[in-house]
This record gives sequence, C-alpha cells and structure tokens, in this order.
Amino acid sequence: NKTQRLLRAASCMGNQFDLRILSLVSELSIQDAGQLLWHALNEGVLIAFSDKTKFFQPGMLESMRDSEGVANSTTDTWLSQSEDIMYRFVHDAVQEAAHAMLEMDEEQQTKLRWARVIQADAGETQLDEVLINMMQAFNVSAQQIDSPEECLTLARLNLKAGRRCRDSKSY
Repeated sequence: NKTQRLLRAASCMGNQFDLRILSLVSELSIQDAGQLLWHALNEGVLIAFSDKTKFFQPGMLESMRDSEGVANSTTDTWLSQSEDIMYRFVHDAVQEAAHAMLEMDEEQQTKLRWARVIQADAGETQLDEVLINMMQAFNVSAQQIDSPEECLTLARLNLKAGRRCRDSKSY
C-alpha cells in the first residue's frame, strides 16, 4: 500500500526524517505524504515532533478550504513552513523492518533521489553540514548514475568528504 511504500522510502533517510524532504524524494505533495504518514502515526509506527501533523488528519485540510476548494491563508502558511515537520520511527527495529522490505534496486533509486534532493536543497553554504550523509547515499546508489558529469561531481564530493573525515579524525 501507499503508506508502506512511503515508510520504506523514509527508512532510507534514517531513523528521523523531514516531511518536506520525504515528499520530494517520494514525488508526493507535502499534503499527500503527511496524510499517508498520519496512518503510521495512528498505528504507533512513527512519532511526530510537531503539532502541525494534526492538519493531516482525514478531512482536516479539506475543512480549511473554501467552497471553491481554494486553501485559505493559514493552510498556505503552514504548508510553506513544513520543513520543521519532523518524524522518527518509534524504534530502530521498526525502521530496520521497513528498510528490510526494500528490494536492492528500490533502495538504490530511493537513496539516489534522496541524495540529489539533499544536494539541491543544501546549496553551497550548507553542503558541508550534510556532506557525509549525502555521500553515503550517493555511494550506495552509484550503480544508478549514468551521467559522466554527475560521476565527476560525486568523485570531487567524495574527495571532499574523505578529507573532512580525515581532518576530524572520524575515520
């Protein structure tokens, strides 16, 4: 089902994940992803770090639209600020179980989309903050990369990540 597919994608992002990033990786709207995760919250699979998740209850967003189906300003505001809607799996074993349901190809494709979203989202100034996690995802999915230009960019980023690890003595 759609919720399980979304949880499998979330499991590639780790125990904790951001709704906005997950929606981009899953190619869903924030609203659709949030509503699917609402089911997982109710089942006790996830824990939310934001009260904003209450808006994803069935019928809640629809009640915030006018008679012509147009979202009011409150809906637009909180959807645009969705980057602070964080979830985590209730236990590492739950995340691992969701991850175990992934086929190798699905995992590689999901991690590649995740790494690309992170890279695009971070920009140059924030790239150092996400570099190690991003490169782990890119490296897992390297077989999925066809572009020589992207391979060269990733080689440079791997070198940068390696130097950063060496300099911090975290190798």
